[in-house]
Amino acid sequence: MKLSKKITALVLILIITLPIITYSVLRWGLSKDSIAYPGKDHTHFRLKYIFQGQEEDFGSPRYQTDYIKDVCDGNLTTSPIHFHDNKTDYVHTHWSRMTGGQFLKFYGKNVVGGLDGYMGFKLDELPKITPVPIHSNSLPKPRNNDKYYIYTGVESGDKWQITKRDWNNFVNQDLETFFGVESQVRKDEERYGSKKSNLSIFGNITTQAHVGEEHKTLDEAKKHEMEIKEKEIAQVKNNSIINNSINSISSNSQQNINSNEELKLINNLLGDVVIFVQQDEPTVQQVEARFKNMIKLDKSACGG
Repeated sequence: MKLSKKITALVLILIITLPIITYSVLRWGLSKDSIAYPGKDHTHFRLKYIFQGQEEDFGSPRYQTDYIKDVCDGNLTTSPIHFHDNKTDYVHTHWSRMTGGQFLKFYGKNVVGGLDGYMGFKLDELPKITPVPIHSNSLPKPRNNDKYYIYTGVESGDKWQITKRDWNNFVNQDLETFFGVESQVRKDEERYGSKKSNLSIFGNITTQAHVGEEHKTLDEAKKHEMEIKEKEIAQVKNNSIINNSINSISSNSQQNINSNEELKLINNLLGDVVIFVQQDEPTVQQVEARFKNMIKLDKSACGG
């Protein structure tokens, strides 16, 4: 009698848990390797996203995440991508082999499939499979007749060499392949399993992974706070003359310290990209103007 009850209880447990386990395994199995088996990395790329003539402000709180600023570590971060320090244009990727499509999905524009609210499922250790949520639904939704026009640029002095690119390549290729630049951090990690990266002629730079309170998703409880911060930042940015003067002075001072090519190495920069979402193709002058207004590189405390 007791054995029969145990068998019945076991069957009931299997009936309840098996669908959940099966679902999790299937979802994890359908996740890209960069999500299912994430590798440590710390790359950057500069991005401008122009939606129907309006430049998206990635310095806005709706895109930004908090982190412990005095901690530089090489541990795998909770989430793969982030913006911080109220900097616009400057994207941090902390998981290796991320694609442009995954970046878009992380901020609400799902062009790669799967569940809209999740990047996929990460295998921690059997049987634990962890869902990886997106950060927010911040990117504006295009109209039916909108198209994507994408360009990469290489900065040389005061000039930019600009190339029109294939949208599908940005969506589907990992960013190293798309930009044609390898991540030194990833290469060192795969070769040595090291938390150090030989990125600079000035010595080793610890990769900045920001362990702790970083990479928070934008939950409902914080939306009101984010809106208030957005308004405060918008008021500061309205004084464009002062901001432009400060940026000009900062840029000139920085160039005296490091050349632009040295700063690219220090920041482990993969490349620069401008995306237009609109009905008609932008003019050459419109594209050039966006690249020329790209955020300036600086030498941060932990290599980016």
